[in-house]
Amino acid sequence: MKARSCLGGRKATSLLPCNRQRPSGCLLAASRHSHLGRQSVLARHDRTVIRPYTAVASLAPVTEASIASEGGQMRRLKKMQTLLSAENYDGVVHEFKRAAHRGNVSEDFFGVVLEACSRLGDLETAMRLLETMKLKGIPLSTDVYTTLLKAAAKGPNAVERVVRLLTILEKEAGDGSSLTENSYLVVAKTLLMSNERRYVKAALTVLERLQGKVDSTKILGLEILALGNLDEVEELSSRISSAPDSVISCDFWAYCTIALHRCTSVKDRHEKCVSAYSALLHAIDAQAKEHTFFDPERQDLIVMATRAVFDSIQTEGKLAEALTIRRQGQAVFRTMLITQRQRDQLYKELDSGTLRVLRAALIESLTRREAATSRRTLHQEWTTIVDNMRYRRVLQDADACYVVLDLHILASKDGLSSMENATQLFEDMKKEGLRPNREIYNLLMQGWASMESLDSEHRLRQVLQIFEALRRAGHIPDVGSYTALFTACAPLNEEMTRDVTSGQAAAVLEYELQMLREGVVHDAKSTHAIIDALLGLGQYEEATQRFVDMRLTGIPRDLELYNTMIWRCSLESSGRAALFAVKDLWYTMQREEHITPDPRTFEGLIRCCQRQGDVVSALRLVEDMGVRGITPDIMIYQIVLDMMEPWGDLVACERTTILKCIAQNGKV
Repeated sequence: MKARSCLGGRKATSLLPCNRQRPSGCLLAASRHSHLGRQSVLARHDRTVIRPYTAVASLAPVTEASIASEGGQMRRLKKMQTLLSAENYDGVVHEFKRAAHRGNVSEDFFGVVLEACSRLGDLETAMRLLETMKLKGIPLSTDVYTTLLKAAAKGPNAVERVVRLLTILEKEAGDGSSLTENSYLVVAKTLLMSNERRYVKAALTVLERLQGKVDSTKILGLEILALGNLDEVEELSSRISSAPDSVISCDFWAYCTIALHRCTSVKDRHEKCVSAYSALLHAIDAQAKEHTFFDPERQDLIVMATRAVFDSIQTEGKLAEALTIRRQGQAVFRTMLITQRQRDQLYKELDSGTLRVLRAALIESLTRREAATSRRTLHQEWTTIVDNMRYRRVLQDADACYVVLDLHILASKDGLSSMENATQLFEDMKKEGLRPNREIYNLLMQGWASMESLDSEHRLRQVLQIFEALRRAGHIPDVGSYTALFTACAPLNEEMTRDVTSGQAAAVLEYELQMLREGVVHDAKSTHAIIDALLGLGQYEEATQRFVDMRLTGIPRDLELYNTMIWRCSLESSGRAALFAVKDLWYTMQREEHITPDPRTFEGLIRCCQRQGDVVSALRLVEDMGVRGITPDIMIYQIVLDMMEPWGDLVACERTTILKCIAQNGKV
């Protein structure tokens, strides 16, 4: 349904060439109706974005039938400003409609609604309001243009939208007198926040023109951000250390945190990034309580700094630091004089960052094949955080939802949760306002597909149900969706391998054909998945052909692919696949210059030797491990000793050597 202008039924058009299509977050969209006070979840560019307002009907035509008293209009304006401060954007629009029905609406009324648009990134509605003001003869202040630029900077493709809008506004203004220093400051900040080097020079040129005209703290912060984008280590360190006390504030430390995270060449970058964020929290805590109220611009800056510090912590794998930062941040944010919605947003960033670090720690532990009991504390930690997030109703964000569902899937592998629980949580979050994107559906499908406790038929049935739900939700399946289908068809253990049927192999080939018909091409993960499925289903020629074709299609082979193929060959009962792995795959792998075998590679190869009773090749592999500096674990030694048993005294010398190695390595 087409949205109506606030002047009536005229089609809504945008002045920007890049905004021909109506964005889904339009503040005045006529196609959405909901109850006041609830949250709407709007999808943009296949990403789910939570808007802290409910969409309302378009503004009714402005009539001149009656004119409200000046006192009544002032009370209504004050009420709109109060609602704006509380981020109740439904209430702002509702009061604006009432004022428009009663007659004259001044520039101040439009200013409040424009500010709401700028906070939401709703540039199209802001442009339509600007047109309405021109038609009504309402004088345009310089703040109006700054507000429009803020609306452009808040939405998707921010740099493109801001630059195009600036070109239009400068052309309309002629001599540029309608654009203030704050307008150009918004432009410079947008260019630098994009973290692209090609925009830094233009941003610095703008900042140079603004020297002495705007707050020096903002100028210095943006210059520090520019140095971080350019990776100028010495200059960045010098600017931070020589900054005068008059400009050091929470904004200053927020810019420093972001810049240090982006400046990859800084020595001890992580420690300095965490130190800057700690200084940010201290600066907020040291302020008088009445000065801790954040405007939306500063709120966004603090949110970006929080994300930057947790990204740095996640890269370093410092879980203890993440928990400490979260605890300190909550203590500081709890005492601030801000709205509950602002506080919940800051809490959400702390919680989401900590969950990402916890997930990385769990994945690393699983990769190292540690015991499930060692991860129990980690699971208890994230469960507590998720419960708090659900209580505050901040889990409607797609990124947070993705992490939480992935944590449930990881817990199901340790027997502490199940895919049924993950699916139920997914359904509950949809009822609370989540509109899942394609990545969330793909994650659920992959979770069900990799459940070793279920047979192939059950796994495939669950994956197909989610696959159809993805289509019903309006999403187009991508390569990740089909990767989950290939994984669901593959037998996951030796028992499943013995029960395969020809129909399963035909299903894999049919899904691949369907994928190609829809214009979806293979990537590395989908190729890995289909090769694994075909090997598990006994289709060795088909799997080998796709393995060979990877060179022709430019898809790189990696260690994970070789390990997957070797272990899959070790499960085949006849020994033919095991022979292929030891004689062909291993030879090909050694010729790959960028691939270095790891302990899992050798264990899989030795199991292949065990499958065909080739003790000579197994001993050579153990020797090769020593040459490469890899110490075999007790499992590998035990496999080799078991293989030696039928040979008796013929391998007595080798048996003695292995027993000495076991004792020397402390494996007994």
